[in-house]
Amino acid sequence: MTAPAIELADVVFGYGSQPLFAGFDLTIDAGSFVGLLGPNGAGKTTLVHLLCGAHAADGGRVAVDGADLATTPRVEAARRLSLVPQSTAFGFPYRGREVVAMGRHPHQAGGFESAADRDAIDRALALTDTARFADRWVDTLSGGERQRLLFARAIAQDADVLVLDEPTSHLDVGHRAHVLRWLAALRAERPRTVLFVTHDVNSIARHADRLVVLDAGRIVADGPPTDVLTNDVLCRVWGDAVRLVPDPDGGPPLVLPA
Repeated sequence: MTAPAIELADVVFGYGSQPLFAGFDLTIDAGSFVGLLGPNGAGKTTLVHLLCGAHAADGGRVAVDGADLATTPRVEAARRLSLVPQSTAFGFPYRGREVVAMGRHPHQAGGFESAADRDAIDRALALTDTARFADRWVDTLSGGERQRLLFARAIAQDADVLVLDEPTSHLDVGHRAHVLRWLAALRAERPRTVLFVTHDVNSIARHADRLVVLDAGRIVADGPPTDVLTNDVLCRVWGDAVRLVPDPDGGPPLVLPA
């Protein structure tokens, strides 16, 4: 039996005496595209941090491709999962190509860049249309341009599980659409699992196989987009701030400000 791509079982985690997650469970099958939604403070980014090893669970199991992250070396975990984070800040003035090359570190022996590494870096730069930034200092780039380099870094990492934490927050409308096309191109090459954290409900509902809605560290809805985007779920999570309208193209209903 194939192990789930992502598994959180009976996970406990909190920042103080009151846990955010208490007995939290989530399983994502290999090859699926899941959108993770929820209001600010729901626990979306905390969940991402648990998956990428930035936080360690206080209890329960967090696993990627069957490997328990509590006992898996970080390099091995990085071969299994790549991350596109929210923040585009860098602590050092790297050049664009150096940022993308960081994605190859889990595959390198002794830190030396191989021909395969160079091919992966060049391909990632080309796919994300960031080759023009290869020799630019990242602190001279806009937030959206840096975000695209981080996406290229994740592509160069070439993991089977890709986690994106609000990856389009710094991007214009055109490049938001490009991100979804890049993901489609990557998944057409081989089965890859995508966990896409976003507030852009309408875009993700058109592309994801499944939506998971978090609120206060609990899953309040989980299923196909048309089953999740209901008035009951919206009222429960966002109150009367939003409303549903039919999609003129026949897709999942659109979520608009009330």
